[in-house]
Amino acid sequence: MFGDIAALFNLKVKESIYHVVQEMERLDGETILPYLLETEQGIHILPSPIRPEQSEIITGKHVEKILRLLKETHDYVIVDTPALLSDPVLALEQSDFILLINTLNIPVLRHNKTILEIMKSLDFPIERVRSLINRSDLDTGVTQKDVKTALGMEAYRLIPDDKFVDIAINRGEPLLEMKPNGKASKQMNSLAKQIIAEDDRKKASSWFKRPRSNTKEG
Repeated sequence: MFGDIAALFNLKVKESIYHVVQEMERLDGETILPYLLETEQGIHILPSPIRPEQSEIITGKHVEKILRLLKETHDYVIVDTPALLSDPVLALEQSDFILLINTLNIPVLRHNKTILEIMKSLDFPIERVRSLINRSDLDTGVTQKDVKTALGMEAYRLIPDDKFVDIAINRGEPLLEMKPNGKASKQMNSLAKQIIAEDDRKKASSWFKRPRSNTKEG
């Protein structure tokens, strides 16, 4: 609840999810839109609270409603969460995909393994979780196979180390625009296509499983 997505696009934040929560009772799919920042690429962003203490009033119920409202006007809603399973984060149970970000680092793997164990104990839909390994080509003594063994799942996508990631962050520019042919850019672009393709397959499968009327026209 104290992320930097707006800063990654070099946007100045005046209102955030904190202000949305203040007006939650009167908002609908259209009236929530003025609270969103828009990037040059046409991406809408609902910023995190400006001050850390503002996140304390945001509950899972708030997040659930906000996601429902945003789904009314957006094809895809992406949520950048903290690494803790707080009440607002658990509201993401309604998500279609959950990317669990890993690095080749023992403390990170231990943390993510614990996260998965907690999710299972809460009957969270683990089948929606995908393991992503960031900076996957670094020689740290921990291998991609170690990640698979620790988490019990194959890597969904490998994002290689790329110095241009940090440069893009510091400049407030999208990496895929600044360095479209870079190592990380290519894999991130492939990741987006992979998710969209999987989503399309699920929607198609859902359509074919819909009950059909037996009524015959006379």
